Order: sequence, then structure tokens, then C-alpha cells
Amino acid sequence: MIICRELGFTSNADKAAVIKKVIADSTNNEGELTYSPITYDGKTFTWTTVSDMATQINNEVPVICQLYGHYVLVNGFDTSETGFSAYLIKDPGARANTNLAQPMEKYGETIKSKRILTAQ
Repeated sequence: MIICRELGFTSNADKAAVIKKVIADSTNNEGELTYSPITYDGKTFTWTTVSDMATQINNEVPVICQLYGHYVLVNGFDTSETGFSAYLIKDPGARANTNLAQPMEKYGETIKSKRILTAQ
């Protein structure tokens, strides 16, 4: 999602090509992210661990949040909510999920990793 947004890709074909490239460059044989840099369309994207999702969201930087067995993109904050329900997400594995508390009901409340992906 982040690479497509950065490069202005909107077609399903472009999105599928980016997904294949991320899998090729940045995952191991078990399908787990290795957080290796990804080079696509002349740009290199690197992963950075962050500790404070709220700061990144306030700076309009989406955060990839790794739960046990699942990843979501945290891209907003709902000030009318509290706790994990306040974090707005895009969840390609369950599009009905709109906040971080929802996938946490299935995968647990432990966040394994919070990372941003930026173009160099």
C-alpha cells in the first residue's frame, strides 16, 4: 500500500506487481518479513522501527503494525475513541476491520513490530 501510494499506482495489475516484489525482496521462505530494502521502479524503500505510532500518524506517516500472524496498516486516529480502537487501519486480510482493536481480538493485543517504510 505504501509503495503504491508513493509511486501513484492505482491499478490492480500494478498493485499485484508491487506485492510480488515485496515478497521477493523482503520475505523469507516461510513468508515472514525480513525487512530487507525493496527496490521498485527506480526507488529503494527501507524499513525503520518506530516506538510511537501516534507521532507517526500525526505526521501523516502510516505505520505497518505486526501482530502475531497478521499485519495491518495504521493510517489514522479517531479522537472520539480510546485505546487501540482509536487507531484507524487498512487491513488487506479483513477489509471490514477499521480500527486496530478489531484484528487484535483475533491475533492478540501484542504488537510484535511497528515500522515505517520510506523511499530513499
